[in-house]
Amino acid sequence: MGRNKLIDMVRFFAIFLVVLGHAIQFNSPNPFDNIFFRMIYSFHMPLFFFISGYVSYNSILNNKFNISSKFLTLLYPFFLWSVFYSAVKNNTFDFLNTFKLLIYQPDSGYWFLWALFWIYVVVLIIRKINNNYLIAILIVLFFMIPTKDYGVSLVKYHMIYFLFGLAVFKYKYLLSRFSITNNQKILIVLFSFIMSTLYTTNNIEYYELIGYGLGSKFLVYGLKIFIASCMILATFLIANFILMRKYIFEKYILKIGALYTLNIYLMHFFFINQFEFTSVIISTIVNFIFAFLATLLVTYILEKIAIKKLSYILFGRL
Repeated sequence: MGRNKLIDMVRFFAIFLVVLGHAIQFNSPNPFDNIFFRMIYSFHMPLFFFISGYVSYNSILNNKFNISSKFLTLLYPFFLWSVFYSAVKNNTFDFLNTFKLLIYQPDSGYWFLWALFWIYVVVLIIRKINNNYLIAILIVLFFMIPTKDYGVSLVKYHMIYFLFGLAVFKYKYLLSRFSITNNQKILIVLFSFIMSTLYTTNNIEYYELIGYGLGSKFLVYGLKIFIASCMILATFLIANFILMRKYIFEKYILKIGALYTLNIYLMHFFFINQFEFTSVIISTIVNFIFAFLATLLVTYILEKIAIKKLSYILFGRL
């Protein structure tokens, strides 16, 4: 069976938005004043977790994945590149303290890998339990863990999208029975874009919108999930629209989405803030283009070197 072109296209969009979001963040004094930044940050990482859940369904169902392989592909590059980036950024190499900090507060640039690994661990544990009542109790207890340390809050929030991806894959044939017109698709995309502009990391703004009632916390949480879910759906609709048009650049986008998203994710931080201009917009655009192209160039060079174990050493894969 060949690759899923729609998923590869969405992967490309996801990594494109990650780099663009960081370009805005690193080159703007107040990034949340930028409407595009708010839109991107409303869903770009939930999108990655959704995709991860979607493509993992068969391996989870058939017990074809194990923790050791996920350690090599997720935790290993997380620690390697986090330590490397910290050393470059701070002009000093303090492995022990950096390592301790990464475990206690893993919400650095590469937190996605940390959170995804522990989501796999939780899902694997659940998969081994045959009692549905016990599973329900464990899930509730897990979400009641009060600490934000060790990336627990990251895992709890983003596991929702991972499970959402699993569910969509499981019931995709049922979902395929529903058809919507092009006008309805346009309305969904426009509605999603409008909703995404409401996103903020400052929950006070949500409380001012919703109120401070007894269930406000859950409404704020639900609003964030709703916004992200809308944007995930909109992204798939846009990706499908592009695939149907068969643009000339499609094969390059699909190749990037299929093979190089991890490379770009790991390396783009080193190139994202190299140029400074008086105009924030120009700085953002130039650094975005440079970071994206530079990571692709480095990847191309590494491929041409053709050292079999190099990708394993750098990215934790063969």
